[in-house]
Amino acid sequence: LVQLRIRSWLRTIYPYSLYEPCQRAEVVTKLCLSSCFEPVYMEGKIDISSTTIDKGLDVAKEFLQKLIGPSLEEAGLLLKESIALWRFRNQVSILEKANEICRRKGINPSPVSLKLLCPLMDAASLEEDPDMQSKWAALLSNMVDSEKNIQNHVFPYILGQLSLAEFALLEACIREKRKRVRSLSQELELFNESFPAAEQELIQKMADYDQRIGEQKELPHDFQRMKTISDLSAARRKARFELMSLKNKARQLEFRIADPQVIPDGVLRDFKMSNLTRLGLAKFLRETFAEPVQIDIPIDPEDHHVSTEADVVVAHTDTHIVTELAELLIVACSEEWDV
Repeated sequence: LVQLRIRSWLRTIYPYSLYEPCQRAEVVTKLCLSSCFEPVYMEGKIDISSTTIDKGLDVAKEFLQKLIGPSLEEAGLLLKESIALWRFRNQVSILEKANEICRRKGINPSPVSLKLLCPLMDAASLEEDPDMQSKWAALLSNMVDSEKNIQNHVFPYILGQLSLAEFALLEACIREKRKRVRSLSQELELFNESFPAAEQELIQKMADYDQRIGEQKELPHDFQRMKTISDLSAARRKARFELMSLKNKARQLEFRIADPQVIPDGVLRDFKMSNLTRLGLAKFLRETFAEPVQIDIPIDPEDHHVSTEADVVVAHTDTHIVTELAELLIVACSEEWDV
């Protein structure tokens, strides 16, 4: 059993076909006698231990056992079958970080389907950047959190296709969007609280103007009476316009809250922006608009008809916006935001 497990690891480092039967035995013997691996026989648990790999291996194994549940034998393939040592180190590092997040946030890890866990750990093992490993760890900790219950199979695939710069840009956009939405939502809430009183005040003001205009109309006709009626009518129109603007303000705030977040131009190179679009994290928008150009029309008293050419400038703006999928991904890979 020990030799079979060591051979599985050995194949990832040395071509197994290079060794003759006697050489294979010699290699296995030397490997067993070396301090590289010390097999530990633990029934029903992952039985790989190391003296040279980081001390956090035992913690990672214990945390992985909590995630796997009863399917320990199948999960053994995650760490033992045809993986290189550097991928194994990455997996251990990510499991350590995920376990620390769970400990710090008081998350009791719940079992995760191997259909979801195995692809996640396999893709995460290719990530060497410490910052991106933290994103993988946050994604894993959110997935094992029974309160959030994230069971999205596409997140590991998408995260594995992103660079740190691409992820950082999306994260900054989502942060800016949430800041904008939070500020506008507070403004809308305060507006809704004050709206009934402000609306009633304007309605009462218009009613007062109507009453005063009616009183003026009953007076004898003179210049001062007409001027007073004209002034009162202008004041009533102003109050009516304020009332309409007041009613439209709530709608405008709602539209601004629902506006998509625009990705700044020039931050990423075109091929990286194309990658975000390919993954469904960014969407290309082109807005076309027309602007009339003022022209002078010559008038000739002798002409019965006037002909001229009208100029219209048609232009467009190209932008990229953050999609809903991008926001869900960034939130799922974050410790600070609720899913």
